[in-house]
Amino acid sequence: MSRSPHELLLQLRSLHERLSRRDLGQAVSNAALADVLVARSERALTASRLPVHSTPEQFLASAAARNSLATLLVVNRASASAAHDGVRAASEAWRAKEREREAAEHLVAAEAERRAEERRAAEQRETDDLSSARHRRDHGGAS
Repeated sequence: MSRSPHELLLQLRSLHERLSRRDLGQAVSNAALADVLVARSERALTASRLPVHSTPEQFLASAAARNSLATLLVVNRASASAAHDGVRAASEAWRAKEREREAAEHLVAAEAERRAEERRAAEQRETDDLSSARHRRDHGGAS
């Protein structure tokens, strides 16, 4: 039996929802990784110290390293923020796809109910026709 247009639409919407849910999972993973990078950057910056007794070159090198760590932390925080924005966007997209799938499910259910009603009506007409024919036969053709 071939599928109705509504059933095909439901199949397509279900696929879109699954893909959107997969994208959301990927976004969540990306955000978690970004959070790990922020934590590592914070620990590295906290652990780095300027030398107390050093040559000016060592002090400048150490200060430059701390500066690089601070810059890396700022970049990682920005990446984490963007990753969390991505989670929110992916979540909204998934919810939209979920609503579209649910709407398609309602169309399929309504179509199935309409077809069932048509079958019931056809069966009732057939039953009525048989009853009328039997009545005419049993009563000599006069109504």
